[in-house]
Amino acid sequence: SYSNVTVEKQNCLDLSYGAGSFDTVVMVNLLHIIPTPRIALDEARRVLKPDGKIIILSLTITGMNWLHKIGMIWRYLRTYGRPPENGESLDPKTVRDMLLRSGFMVYESSLIGDRSKAVWASGCPAAGQEL
Repeated sequence: SYSNVTVEKQNCLDLSYGAGSFDTVVMVNLLHIIPTPRIALDEARRVLKPDGKIIILSLTITGMNWLHKIGMIWRYLRTYGRPPENGESLDPKTVRDMLLRSGFMVYESSLIGDRSKAVWASGCPAAGQEL
């Protein structure tokens, strides 16, 4: 337990925090399953301090061979059931574009992993942009 770390469940589309409340926002396996990722990113930017950081990690089938894709899809279906209708598989360019449209400067957006893949991205609020 750390005195400067808080974990809470919130609605990512309508956060209850004031502007500039956080040093870091972390989104794990979120953007590819919600119907309006732009709103979630706009909210993340709003609650970040001007020198804050956003970190995104989302599983993807991008870059996987067909056998590993089938395995990942089967594990997903077994664990979670049918995926959301509006969900989409992400790739580094899509995540980079999402971040840029929401007023972030992008440090990195890349594909990581060996057999299973994930998009890893990080950035900060772009200076001089207000939402």
